[in-house]
Amino acid sequence: MAVPNTYGLIFACVCGVIMGIGLCANLLVFSLFAKNNTLRKNRLDILLLSMTLADFLTLLLIPLTLHSAVSHSWPLGETSCKV
Repeated sequence: MAVPNTYGLIFACVCGVIMGIGLCANLLVFSLFAKNNTLRKNRLDILLLSMTLADFLTLLLIPLTLHSAVSHSWPLGETSCKV
């Protein structure tokens, strides 16, 4: 019987929680910007929108990080690993 990787499991749980909260928060901000036209007039609001978009794109990479941390292999192959 294989010994479970405790640290990998804890890391996966923490990353899953971060991803869930982050996705919900980013979708909330996107929906607020979609519903309220007054939010798109201020420079600070545009900065918030661009930071939310950057955070959302970063959150999309968490599943790849989880797979690589748990299985100790890169899921997209050798070529994309070198890029």
